[in-house]
Amino acid sequence: NPPARGAQMSALEYCVEQAKAYERHLEGGKQYLEALRAAHEHADSSRVRADQQQVMLDVMHDAKVHQDQRMAKEEEVKATFASMAALNERGDYAGASGLMSTYAVLANEVKELKDKEILAKERILTGPDPLTQTCRGEPARHDS
Repeated sequence: NPPARGAQMSALEYCVEQAKAYERHLEGGKQYLEALRAAHEHADSSRVRADQQQVMLDVMHDAKVHQDQRMAKEEEVKATFASMAALNERGDYAGASGLMSTYAVLANEVKELKDKEILAKERILTGPDPLTQTCRGEPARHDS
């Protein structure tokens, strides 16, 4: 005995409603996945910006360290020169001559520190390379 026509329609309507509900459920899942992908892309973008900012902070720190070292070394140069001049003034030419080589070494160290400082400041001006996350002219970082 086949079910009555009304029962068949009711069952068919129920199936259609269930299919529509499932379709809405799938659409909701699709929207959730799209939102999740967008959030992931935003997080990646934020991470890249944070990495670039950290590179810049590292380079700025290096520039400051080189500047501080250079300034301290310049004070040593000035003190050595003053000592050399004082020895020379007293007629201690051997002592003054001995300090001459120390003065030359210190002056060379000041020059090297100034060069490092200039390179670090140039890296700050050029900014980070988006591909390597390092400043241009700086060796690539290999964080573990």
